[in-house]
Amino acid sequence: MGLGDGVKLDTVRFTVTEDHLKLLRQMWVDWCDDEYGAPAIDPKRPYGNSDVYSDMEKILGRQLGWSEAKQIHQETKVALQIALRVGYFKTGNYEAQKYRENWKEVEGTGQ
Repeated sequence: MGLGDGVKLDTVRFTVTEDHLKLLRQMWVDWCDDEYGAPAIDPKRPYGNSDVYSDMEKILGRQLGWSEAKQIHQETKVALQIALRVGYFKTGNYEAQKYRENWKEVEGTGQ
């Protein structure tokens, strides 16, 4: 993307999908006592059981290839960060300045 197309070079874009939201709604949140303590997603059982990909297939209602499941699972980090920053869980296109986490919804994209 060049300088003349209206896209800033330091802009990061991400599309939150219904798959991301379905997975986030099922995440198993616990309390981590390290340091001062904080809420944390259970890394061994993020969706309740230790068979992560089987859990994902049940939640999403379809079979997933390993690479697709891994990608969607890893993308939930960004989708959760967006939801926490903007204050709602909604599909759509979002953007932020690189390295800033100042996510905002791009107009006219969500449901």
